Amino acid sequence: MIATSVTLRSPPAVLHSLEEYKKGMAAFHTAFPDLHFTVEDVIAEGDKVVVHWSLRATQLGDYLGRPATGKTVSVTGMSLFRLADGKIQEITVSMDRLGQWQQLGWLPEPPKAGK
Repeated sequence: MIATSVTLRSPPAVLHSLEEYKKGMAAFHTAFPDLHFTVEDVIAEGDKVVVHWSLRATQLGDYLGRPATGKTVSVTGMSLFRLADGKIQEITVSMDRLGQWQQLGWLPEPPKAGK
């Protein structure tokens, strides 16, 4: 399903092979073992597919050099897939990392409205 030379752009990471992709996904699933994605929308045209998704997961392992927090996050995002030769060649991910990091307690919460 995924080309061996796949490129994944998921800031801050850029990966350039299926092996790197597998290692990155394994690390994410290890940090968030109860990870659950919900597909909200799928739009396809030509060689591109966009998936709007949401995820819910609890950080139970190290992630990006940070120890487990035990906190559950709810995050939304979109992934753009480019297909060729019947396989995914490129994946570009845009997700609410600011919200994710705030929910994990890595950043201060934003001020409440009206204060």
